[in-house]
Amino acid sequence: MPEAYGVRIDDLDPAASPDRDFLLPAMKGGTSQALSIAQILGLALAAEIAFDPDEGPLTAETVQTALQELAEAVGSPTDFGRVLIALADLGELLTTIGAFEGDEGSGGAPGLVPAPGGGDAAKVLTGAGSWATRVFKSEYASAPQIITTSGSLTLAHGLGAVPKLVVAELVCGTAEHGYSVGDIVPIFSPGGTATGTTDNPTSNAVFVKGATNVSVYFGSGTSVFQLPHKTFGLVKNLTNGSWTLVVRAFA
Repeated sequence: MPEAYGVRIDDLDPAASPDRDFLLPAMKGGTSQALSIAQILGLALAAEIAFDPDEGPLTAETVQTALQELAEAVGSPTDFGRVLIALADLGELLTTIGAFEGDEGSGGAPGLVPAPGGGDAAKVLTGAGSWATRVFKSEYASAPQIITTSGSLTLAHGLGAVPKLVVAELVCGTAEHGYSVGDIVPIFSPGGTATGTTDNPTSNAVFVKGATNVSVYFGSGTSVFQLPHKTFGLVKNLTNGSWTLVVRAFA
């Protein structure tokens, strides 16, 4: 009979950086097999989840029996100790997660992100753990629009409702008055009008929002818009062709 070769587990070097992928010897039905730390933790967690209180309370005897079976499966006292430490860490983690407070929604485990209830799918989760209605559910942004003296724009926003907020932006296409190409300047005021100055009241635009469109009506001045010089603040007439207009709507 050939000589059997083997290495005792306590003759092996200790693992410098143990992790869940380490394998441990186990036996079932007279057959030796390998179990990973991750598999052992999974079995332990599944056993805890499957525990039925109606079958009787956990006692010192049942816990001792379970630990003895686990020790026999692991084999090495050193590795068994590592498994116990890992289980303790897992228990602490589960306790910490369970301490989080949150809205129950239509279900969901305590401490986890709650499942949205009826009508909550479009809501957001707040820091307090409850679902809240978003301020804005949808957004529209127009393509860059040409600015024309005394002209108008009709922009279909597709939001399905009157926007709660409309914002207009001037986008610099040709550098002037200290502004560089690509500079974006919000110019729309909540009152509905981007106004000029008292010296040039025809430099303005009016924005009208509706359930279908945002309409823009440009003033009759040669320069529809005015802005302070970017460097020293003196109000300057903008060249219509040097800028484009982008309209954003939120509902």
